Amino acid sequence: MSARGMRALPALIALVLVGATQAFAAVTPAVAEVVPAAPVVISPVASGLVTRAFVLTGRVGPTVTAVRIEGAHTATVTLSPLDSTGATFTIEVTVHYGRTSLSLFAGDGTLWSPPTSLTVWSLGTVSKKRFVLVDKSDFMLYAIRGSRVIASFPVAIGMYGAPTPIGTFYLGRPGRSPNPVWGPFRMRLYRHRHFRVAYYVRVNGRRVRRWKTMGWPVGTSFYIHGTNASSSIGTRASHGCVRLWNSNLRTFSRLTYRYELTIIRP
Repeated sequence: MSARGMRALPALIALVLVGATQAFAAVTPAVAEVVPAAPVVISPVASGLVTRAFVLTGRVGPTVTAVRIEGAHTATVTLSPLDSTGATFTIEVTVHYGRTSLSLFAGDGTLWSPPTSLTVWSLGTVSKKRFVLVDKSDFMLYAIRGSRVIASFPVAIGMYGAPTPIGTFYLGRPGRSPNPVWGPFRMRLYRHRHFRVAYYVRVNGRRVRRWKTMGWPVGTSFYIHGTNASSSIGTRASHGCVRLWNSNLRTFSRLTYRYELTIIRP
């Protein structure tokens, strides 16, 4: 072989190797990396009421070796041994007051799953399953059903000189507002008053007076209503009433019923 041919031989060999590699790649199917399935949350339920520190539980697939959570104040994850269908995880979570959005991820040591999103509410001590809660501390109103927050709205509350009262009330149905300042309508707050009432029965032929306690709602001078000053929401601006944006007031009124329990707390 001539000297010129010897010099061209390495380039020819490289060209042949490149061609062979491309041909092999064309007939060899690509192996796709399988992303783990997202975690499945068992408890708590979405928008559920939780304490500041609670336990979150769920399941992951059989290839998962780690679970990660984002959005919590603190979190400690425990993953049980794998079985034929996957593993159970428990997470000791602490959250701040109010609404918390959590994101959970499952990992197999190489890839992480898409997130599973969960919203929870920490609202302190809540003993009832169905009521309206007005929390003056964070200027919020919550509609609670079955230990879940189904709606939440920012509100304005009473000024320091005319504070919104705290305690237990009962919510009236929408009534006409006296002027546009109050928005499209207003819903009166009632107190439940108790009275002793006399009644008579016959005992051995004699008419005997007995007493029983009865109660019924008595209207207060406070309302939940709309406003023509939308910038006042989230402030102390009213004379004791609870204000909502007019659009939120309409939505809220459709979620309530007559004399629904309403709790206003500091």
